[in-house]
Amino acid sequence: AAQAGEAGAMSNLGFAYATGTGVAQDDAQAFQWYERAADQGLIRAQTATALFHAQGRGTPRPIKDLHKIYQ
Repeated sequence: AAQAGEAGAMSNLGFAYATGTGVAQDDAQAFQWYERAADQGLIRAQTATALFHAQGRGTPRPIKDLHKIYQ
């Protein structure tokens, strides 16, 4: 379902990669799946993407633009 573009499934796959549940833990993969789901408007994925940015997980931490993520 994630491969087919279903936002909830993409977010769930992001969670799996973030926590290492059923797959090898991989922050970069987690961020990519969360970001794809966030782009479709899924709020929980938008929140996860913002947290990953804030923590510098899976993506460079753009401090100067971080406030835009939280708006």
